[in-house]
Amino acid sequence: MDQNNIEMIDTELYDQSSDQNYEYDMEQGIDPKKVITRVGLALFAMGFVSQLFQVVINTILTRFLPEVPETNWYIWLLTSVTIIGIGLPVFYLLVRKIPDSPKGEKVKLKISHFLGIFLVCAGAMYLSNLFGTIINFLISLLKGDDIANPALDAMSNNNFAITFLYVALIAPIVEEIIFRKLLLEKLRRFGDIPAMLLSGIAFGLYHMNLAQFVYASVLGIIFAYVVLKTNTIKYTIVLHMMINAMGTSFLPLVSDQNYIAIILMPIWVFTAIIVGILLFVLNRKQIVFHKSSYPIQKSVYILNAGTILFSLFCIIIIVAVTIWG
Repeated sequence: MDQNNIEMIDTELYDQSSDQNYEYDMEQGIDPKKVITRVGLALFAMGFVSQLFQVVINTILTRFLPEVPETNWYIWLLTSVTIIGIGLPVFYLLVRKIPDSPKGEKVKLKISHFLGIFLVCAGAMYLSNLFGTIINFLISLLKGDDIANPALDAMSNNNFAITFLYVALIAPIVEEIIFRKLLLEKLRRFGDIPAMLLSGIAFGLYHMNLAQFVYASVLGIIFAYVVLKTNTIKYTIVLHMMINAMGTSFLPLVSDQNYIAIILMPIWVFTAIIVGILLFVLNRKQIVFHKSSYPIQKSVYILNAGTILFSLFCIIIIVAVTIWG
């Protein structure tokens, strides 16, 4: 990584001081609890309407055109229509009147720095996925059956080209717009750490299955940090695409008993974890968080109607998928 580039990202965060931002927001009548509640309600509405749409469409097609749900393109077309035509518009309409947070100018990353961030992301994903796999294994022992992984099943049983198009291209763009642009722009005024945690955990919960929750949350937090430091989502879109493309590409090779892939996969995973940890440790002192001037109690982030409703909705679906999926 380029040391000067790291320092530039950490120091060129905002053009205005946090006190000036706070005073400006007070003039605009910004109420932290109302903003966080509204964001949570928007997340809930997005998830609820999206799930309802999928259930209704799937029920109608299963009844009248049963051959359509059996095709190898159906699940990705339904998911694409849902996230682009339902989820994104609903979330945008519900948060658009919330004023955006003040932020600094866009910061350009050098290629070496970007690749370093990618390795940190890959290492963090594999390490957190290992932790999530252990949790799933323990639950499966108690359950007496395997835990469902809807995403893995969908990627394994559907057309590769269509799967790659959605997972590696469409989903990263739309999800970054929702969770790292729209959501962060509303919450970053309350400080980096709360914004990162809320964005990352909401991203993990929105996957609505236990298998993806842990590593998606970890990646969501890292992606949020990158956006907060660069003031653009273009880097996280590419990072997201690269991460998803790896999983989509390796899976069919391993499933088809491709021995080269089977040998290279664990080597890559181990290398990514070690290098990612080393890069993080070596640069940990450069990680700086902007603190908010808002006098907000920590409980406000969790104990509000929006956050509670969205969390309960996702947890109920996660539990249902875990038990009956």
